[in-house]
Amino acid sequence: MSPPTRGCIDSSGKGQIGDRRGEFQKYLESGEPVEMPELAFKKNPDGSSSFNFTNGRHRFSVLRDQGAETVEISIPKNDLKNFKSYLLD
Repeated sequence: MSPPTRGCIDSSGKGQIGDRRGEFQKYLESGEPVEMPELAFKKNPDGSSSFNFTNGRHRFSVLRDQGAETVEISIPKNDLKNFKSYLLD
């Protein structure tokens, strides 16, 4: 299974919508709680599987670029088996 592909944002901000990274950085400074990014799995036509951000890719990219070693994520309950399989591969 491959890492997230849909809408990944690199450290330069390429791939972001507007200035969402900058807006989130300001929000992060407020100390308010942050919602977890959401990932979902899909089966690709070639039979492989991948997971994609369905929400929170800007949050994830900012936290990653600020050096976060881990970022909690949310996944749909029906994808739990696929996620566990991915972690064990």
